[in-house]
Amino acid sequence: MLNNVAGGEVQAASSDSLVFTAAGNTNTGDINLTGGSVRFDQDLTNASGGVITGRGNLTANGGLTNQGNIGLSGGFTDI
Repeated sequence: MLNNVAGGEVQAASSDSLVFTAAGNTNTGDINLTGGSVRFDQDLTNASGGVITGRGNLTANGGLTNQGNIGLSGGFTDI
């Protein structure tokens, strides 16, 4: 389970593949896609103050609830 608090950072570079299998994933920090892949087998809540940015592959099989900010850069990004 991911509980990324304010000031925290999850980064997925081009050769990285991060997988979170539990439910109840929350982000109030930063998730930076720098060409890599972040997969949530359950839900993901990008809470107020949370930021998801970059270019890469973001998968939330249980759904994505966005109360924060998502800023995707040019090129291919899969959600």
